[in-house]
Amino acid sequence: MNGIEILYPQANDTQKLAIQQSYADHYIANSHSTPLFAPIEGMLQTLQAQGKSLAVATGKKRKGLDRVLDASESHHYFVMTRCADEAGSKPDPQMLTDILNYTQQQIANAVFIGDSIYDIQMATELGMTSIAVNYGTASPAELAAQQPTYQVDTPQALAELLCA
Repeated sequence: MNGIEILYPQANDTQKLAIQQSYADHYIANSHSTPLFAPIEGMLQTLQAQGKSLAVATGKKRKGLDRVLDASESHHYFVMTRCADEAGSKPDPQMLTDILNYTQQQIANAVFIGDSIYDIQMATELGMTSIAVNYGTASPAELAAQQPTYQVDTPQALAELLCA
């Protein structure tokens, strides 16, 4: 179930598509830059320097992700990106499976970082280590209820965990 279905359960399919398009139009018209959180770029640089393969699995559509990566000038950090319009939507783990296949990594050598319950559910379904970040869409309690492998409160704590 997506956000539109939760907020507008009475809407028919045509109305849901119109709401989705209206949101997308508003978002695009009002988002001119998407800078990375201050410590995040340093963490990405460090992980890349350590030889880590970084990827993105997002509920965004390809057009939206590309816009964000362009605005933040961060395409070069990621060996692969996978979007909801290219694979099953979260919590379906197809995005992660596609990334693992592309990078030729085993689940045991991968970690998924997310800020929603669907992120943690997706990683859990594959048996992948998960890190819930408490500074995104879901509350710390909602994330904890999904039993992530790790849970952090700040980007600094995430960087310390990943770069340890």
